[in-house]
This record gives sequence, structure tokens and C-alpha cells, in this order.
Amino acid sequence: MADGTLDELHVCFSRDIGDGPRYVTDLLRQQSQTIADLMMSQSAVIYVCGDAQNMAKDVNTTITQIIQQEKGWFSAICQN
Repeated sequence: MADGTLDELHVCFSRDIGDGPRYVTDLLRQQSQTIADLMMSQSAVIYVCGDAQNMAKDVNTTITQIIQQEKGWFSAICQN
């Protein structure tokens, strides 16, 4: 983290019992403005570890929705 390679780390576990977000998509939505700004203004890269078959699709959809909501972009632009 000291060299700027990793600025923040957020974790979310669907099987944990607690007050925090249960799913990655919930955590992404909580950070929607930050995510949109980082991706669109600073070319940030977001890494997500988890189920590639189902969760990946949901994460992609959520990120697309975040950019649409925060930046006012249309779906076709967001997916390219």
C-alpha cells in the first residue's frame, strides 16, 4: 500500500453474520460514487474474487448500473 499499488481494500463475505454488506454487489452500491469516479476519472482497476459463473455477471451488471446512475451514461456505452 505504501507504493500506491493498493489504495483501499474492502471485503465482503456472504456467509458472515454481521451488520455489514452481505454481497459484493451490496458493497459496490454502497461505494457507488467512489467507484464511478475512480473508474471514469482515474482509470482505476477493481479486482473481485469469487464465483465466476454467477457472481461475475452480477458484479458486471452492478458496475454498469453504477456508471449509468452516477455518470448518466447509457447501457451500450458502459458495456464497451
